[in-house]
Amino acid sequence: MGLRPAVSEEQKLYARWLSVGARAGLAVLSACFLVYVLELLEPQVPLRELPALWAHPVEHFRALTGAPAGWGWIALLGKGDYLSFVGIVMLGLVTLVCYARIVPALLKRGERLQAALAAAQVLVLLAAASGLLASPARADEVDLKRAQQIVSGRCFLCHGAQGESASELYPRLAGQNPVYMAKQLANFATGERKSTAMQPMAAGLTPQERSALGLYFSRQKSEPHPAADAQLAAQGARLYADRCTACHGGRGHGSETLPRLAGQVASYLAAQLRSFGARSRTNDNAVMQGIAAQMTEQDIRAVAEYLSGLD
Repeated sequence: MGLRPAVSEEQKLYARWLSVGARAGLAVLSACFLVYVLELLEPQVPLRELPALWAHPVEHFRALTGAPAGWGWIALLGKGDYLSFVGIVMLGLVTLVCYARIVPALLKRGERLQAALAAAQVLVLLAAASGLLASPARADEVDLKRAQQIVSGRCFLCHGAQGESASELYPRLAGQNPVYMAKQLANFATGERKSTAMQPMAAGLTPQERSALGLYFSRQKSEPHPAADAQLAAQGARLYADRCTACHGGRGHGSETLPRLAGQVASYLAAQLRSFGARSRTNDNAVMQGIAAQMTEQDIRAVAEYLSGLD
């Protein structure tokens, strides 16, 4: 028979606390995740939107979702997705609590070196959790700062400082999907999308600046703008549900590669539909040309009016 290694009382104590803490943390984490999945609390980022966000680098993900740094998540505990952090924190604290629990027992046995090592582990874990060991510089902050400089110098006269548009002549950019917007800027720069006003503006931007502008405007709040003609909007709602929701979503929020249409200026939307129908705009999905070509002028005005009133 093989001899079992001796197990000290401190090891047993550590194991007991680890077992209890891990089980409690997993139970809380599972319960909080169910709250998120079942949408019992409004989430910061809905579960259905996560697949479009997973491919982004961390700094872009944070900029797109408004995810806070450090302990900023505490302010969002009322959101269904951030509630899960309670369980994550519990699991993260298990090791710290276990080490702290065995320090007195080690000192009582005279194991001062072991007690010092356990205490050092506690201090290191506390320092890591406090953010003292984190890098002070973050790429998304640099990007957004540069974007704000560009907006203040070039974009605000037409599109507004927060992307709300200075007049009905220009599209609203607030809340626009960032990858889509960066693509449009690139297309303006190369001439794939025609605009005598936008081409020189976009041509002077680097790829990093185009991405930064997309991130900046995506984080601006898109204010609701009730439709001016309720009867026309009702007609547009039926047309939109029949022809557009498969790509642009039920509320017109689009996707990573498709534009947000909700809350957009009606005259701008109508102009783009006419351009697609006439095949004078060719830089985006060819499907749009076929759909728009089948729309009457009344259809175009109705759909544009309906979308302008969504939020």
